[in-house]
Amino acid sequence: MPSPTHLNTQSGSPAHKSLYSIVSIVPPNTSLAYISTQWASDPATGELMEGVEDDLFKQAAIVWGNIVNILQELGCEMKDIVHRNVSFKYGHLPSDSRM
Repeated sequence: MPSPTHLNTQSGSPAHKSLYSIVSIVPPNTSLAYISTQWASDPATGELMEGVEDDLFKQAAIVWGNIVNILQELGCEMKDIVHRNVSFKYGHLPSDSRM
């Protein structure tokens, strides 16, 4: 079985300590791409961006922006997504939740 193709795009959250690739194409030479974990990180530091610790809406906007930019680099759009998992680690939803 051939190994998957791994690549790091210019867009998106940096891979934590370079332990993984941002995108994996599985199987190789196909159009099925797995985008790794994205979070509201500062691209320069890889840490959570300032000012978004308790605001899940700001975090979500940054994460979805990352995903859109990665998809564009791959020549895809949001309509091409087949499956996604979303989870939040920092913050809480306000009582007037907009979700």
